[in-house]
Amino acid sequence: MKKDHAGMVFHLQPLPSIHLYSHYMFETEVNGDGKTVYFLLIIAVFIIVIAWINYVNLATARSIDRAREVGVRKVLGSLRRQLIGQFLFESFLINFIAILPAFALILAFLPLFNTLTGHDLHLSLFKDPGFWLALAGLFITGTFLSGLYPAFVLSSFSPIKVLKGRLAKTGHGALLRQSLVIIQFMASVILMVGTFAVYRQLHYMQHQDLGVRISQTLVLSGPRVTDSTYDNKFTAFKTEALRLAGVQQMTTSTEVPGNKVGWNAGGIKLVGSDKTEQYRIIGIDHDFLSAYGLHLLKGRNFYPGLVDSQSVLFNEAALKKIGFTTAEQALNKKIEFWGGTYTIVGVVGNHHQESLHQDYDAHIYRYFPNAGGYYSLTLTGDRNNWPALIASIQQKWKTYFPGNPFDYFFLDDHFAQQYKADQQFGQTFGLFAGLAIFVSCLGLLGLAAFVVNQRTKEIGIRKIVGASLPSLLVLLTRDFIRPVLISFLVAIP
Repeated sequence: MKKDHAGMVFHLQPLPSIHLYSHYMFETEVNGDGKTVYFLLIIAVFIIVIAWINYVNLATARSIDRAREVGVRKVLGSLRRQLIGQFLFESFLINFIAILPAFALILAFLPLFNTLTGHDLHLSLFKDPGFWLALAGLFITGTFLSGLYPAFVLSSFSPIKVLKGRLAKTGHGALLRQSLVIIQFMASVILMVGTFAVYRQLHYMQHQDLGVRISQTLVLSGPRVTDSTYDNKFTAFKTEALRLAGVQQMTTSTEVPGNKVGWNAGGIKLVGSDKTEQYRIIGIDHDFLSAYGLHLLKGRNFYPGLVDSQSVLFNEAALKKIGFTTAEQALNKKIEFWGGTYTIVGVVGNHHQESLHQDYDAHIYRYFPNAGGYYSLTLTGDRNNWPALIASIQQKWKTYFPGNPFDYFFLDDHFAQQYKADQQFGQTFGLFAGLAIFVSCLGLLGLAAFVVNQRTKEIGIRKIVGASLPSLLVLLTRDFIRPVLISFLVAIP
């Protein structure tokens, strides 16, 4: 390492951070995403806060109906703290009863949720004492947050005013109810816009120009068991495959688009410079650029044969990383690569090797004419006719690489798999955003039904004197449309 001016640095990493926050190469399994978990947690908080707001709204709206009850209890000697305890106990009961069907729904919908998210969630969480402590904390918090204000409002009524009927139609708590409606619909609108943004972003990523052609491409995993005759067998297999009607081109490489480049090389520098950098190395043959539609900006491609074993191609990102500002500056410059000297013979345009979550990587292409990692075949014709073509390719494979499994995939499908987690997140986000909106609408429906019930006599009188149905709808919905519109205006920016 000293001779090649290379080095290695080790970093300590907390074990609990690996699953959600570690995205290094060669992880033992596909890791989770901490941001996704927190987004879903935020939605869960929104839903439960909206439900608590519904309880507060409906409880305060019903305060007029329960005012006479409070007055009678106070006359019979009930203390305010006793009334507060009664109403908090009612809140406790409603929250507790809600937990029981919630667990039943979890059991019923868990298989469907696993299918939606692509994860195998199970009920072992119920064995965790921390889960029950968190649930108990949420339950107690919900009981007090949703029940405390209604309890204080109801227990504050004066028995004299109540029993004389002076409290009716006071509009007590109307301002608070309207404010809470604004808050809950603001949360709902934020989730609606968030869902829309997720789907638009996913559509954007899936329809951008990648700088590389991935359609009409069949990729074979190269043979894992080879011998000294591999080079001749590969050449013969390529010749036979290209003779098949429907196979337009064939190239071999150590990596294909959609994979993270596994060859990560450090200690590379310009000859005469002390500045070393790290790059991703891809071994390719001379057909790789044309097969994948990569644009050669300056210089030349590799020549067939072994004359280019000491030549390399740089992409634009690697060009900037090593210190050049233009492609012309890089041509014919020499680099030191693990004790060897290589000449930059061409500059290739950037392409997205991975999904658009990742920026362009600094790629150096080396000439490996018979690289056995992947064989990429550019196919022509209708995709419905490809099964027969693939069967013919498989026959050629068995002839030249017997004993090696014939593993293949279509590159566009393989590349799209990188967005599977985004699609699952979008579906889950959309589902729970819809649930939050549904809960908000339930609360508004309950509030509206209660108000209509309170104004039944007024509605009857208005109809007698000639009020039309549209005018009554405007009358009844005006007080609800205003806070909903305000919530839209506040939330959308």
